[in-house]
Amino acid sequence: MIRLRKCYRERLLPVLERFDRLCDSPRWRPTLEKLAQALTAAKQAALQLPRFWVALVLMAAAVLAFWRPYYFFIHDDWRTLALMVDQPLKQYVLQPEGEEWFPIFHLAFFGLVRTFGDHYGWMILVTCLGTGLSAFLLYLFLKRHLRPDLALALSLFYAVAPVHLATAPMAFYLCYGLCLAFFLAALLLTDRFSRSPSLGLLLMIGLCGTLSVFSHNYTLLALAALPLYPLFTGNPGNRREFWALSAVFLALGLVFALGYFKFAGVKAASSINHGLFTRFPFWYFPLHWFAGAYAAPFTYVFYNDRLPPGLQLAIGAIFFGLITAVIFSWGNRGEKRLGLWALALNGLPFLTVSLVRCNFSLGQAFSHRYGVFTFLGALLLVGLAWTIAGRKLPHRPWAQVLLPLGVMAGIILGQFWHTPGIQNLYKDRSHIARITYEYYGENPADDLNSPEEASRIFLIPDYPFLTEGQIVAIRRFLQDPAGGPQLSASRLEP
Repeated sequence: MIRLRKCYRERLLPVLERFDRLCDSPRWRPTLEKLAQALTAAKQAALQLPRFWVALVLMAAAVLAFWRPYYFFIHDDWRTLALMVDQPLKQYVLQPEGEEWFPIFHLAFFGLVRTFGDHYGWMILVTCLGTGLSAFLLYLFLKRHLRPDLALALSLFYAVAPVHLATAPMAFYLCYGLCLAFFLAALLLTDRFSRSPSLGLLLMIGLCGTLSVFSHNYTLLALAALPLYPLFTGNPGNRREFWALSAVFLALGLVFALGYFKFAGVKAASSINHGLFTRFPFWYFPLHWFAGAYAAPFTYVFYNDRLPPGLQLAIGAIFFGLITAVIFSWGNRGEKRLGLWALALNGLPFLTVSLVRCNFSLGQAFSHRYGVFTFLGALLLVGLAWTIAGRKLPHRPWAQVLLPLGVMAGIILGQFWHTPGIQNLYKDRSHIARITYEYYGENPADDLNSPEEASRIFLIPDYPFLTEGQIVAIRRFLQDPAGGPQLSASRLEP
């Protein structure tokens, strides 16, 4: 620490003083004053922007960023479609997929297919609009704790963050969008409940939480952050709200557990990690958990390409350490408590992810699709650090104008200069899947080499292969979704 202070006084401080004098020179001062005026005008515009226009801007931004007309059913889409055509609706809705059990998503996906058939572009439009809606709900929440202009900037960043390239181009990931939107709605209701408790709000929180966890199981433990919210952000008298919300969380968890083990069972829970109930990876579990919950989202705030897991872990840990150091060193009591809650918001749900997935490589913890959730806590921490640092910086042009613009430029370049290659992957697989889909429409009785080879185009090798009969049944269902699956895949198998 002494060496750092000496380095700051002897090396960094003289540079800052020379830079400060340069900014005060007649050549650069007028330009900086114009930039400062522009930033002030932008802040005022953010204060006066109606919520309707904020929602419209965020949804339009998500659609422009992620909607493409060439996407088609790929990967998990086909697995869910196979379940849909091969069994009655009730059984399909209650059927698990891997370790997940999400009947609300199954109903929603069935509704999309029934409405749009094989017009996949409309389904992707729905997922993109859902991304924008989640960004708007995030804006409403951030606005309660941060400046409106900062809340809007972070929400707009979330709406177009390239991590959504892992979810927006696939209709199956509507499960993530539904899960997140219902959770954010429950969070907003919790904020209101902590200030003005009522039985009606408590019931609505329970309903939104139920819809969230039944849309995707990621938020099962994230819901535990809701009872903590009034404790960390309210006054000591909020303990009654804590116990009321805890009762809702426990009741919801009990309902989910009963449904899960009745319709999915232990076999589904251990379908990915076969040693889930027999051995516990004591050393690898916390590493996977920290990487996914904290290192990954802070890496993706400033850099969005895939790196070697060890390097990505180191970079994320550095950013995480710097941002949390600002909050817990310089923040006031309320900001520190909110920062602790944000850490819980990211850490709690990733416990279940790591429990099931830690037998994979460390790189799996950095999957972009998890950023859809972990960005929530990360952006709240970034907003808090930005607010706190702004109070500590001197009121000089370089500190109040150039530094914020430089950080924003760095974030934008880091996000969009190295976007993940998954977009091109989805484009190529969509093209091949559409060709094969149309081929089976013209030649339903012919083989494409063999059913196993044909199915490799639809599903990655880790998933069960589709038979030719299932492909034909899916096509007939998509061509006439309103009529329902008239032929089961089992009766169409060659």
